[in-house]
Amino acid sequence: MTGTPPPQGDPAAARVDIARAIGTVMALVPCGTKTARHVLARTARTTGGDTCRAAEAVLDLIHGRDPEDPAQQALRTAISAARTLPGPPLPRLRPDGGVLRAHLARLRTLRRHALTAPADPAVQARLDDAAHSLCALVGSRTPHAALQNAGRILAERSEEARARDTAGA
Repeated sequence: MTGTPPPQGDPAAARVDIARAIGTVMALVPCGTKTARHVLARTARTTGGDTCRAAEAVLDLIHGRDPEDPAQQALRTAISAARTLPGPPLPRLRPDGGVLRAHLARLRTLRRHALTAPADPAVQARLDDAAHSLCALVGSRTPHAALQNAGRILAERSEEARARDTAGA
């Protein structure tokens, strides 16, 4: 254990650490608050620890402390699982490029805000909303997949525009 745990019996400090970890996981995966809580819970179950220890592993991970720590390894596994949800593929949507770029910019900005203010419930709520909106916009089950799909859609649009320009020239 490399971080400084909250003093025993200090539930307020523990809640702040957990809220900070939830916001950080939301920014790292990216995901919503529900999935971030699941990531912490899975990490705690896997290591036989508690949610406070899982929260500490999140903070250790982003600060580059003790990468061989079993809690960090469990956290990485939980993050990887959160990025890929099982299920049939959703229909592929083709949103307007300007709308898609605006949603991407909003999500990226909120991810940065979540890393600077991870315990802020307002930032978490806005990040939740932005992630959900991007998922709906591109027809993805997870924000991670939505980011990948949005990148592919924009790349395809760019390639199509180049092909039209070449054909018209």
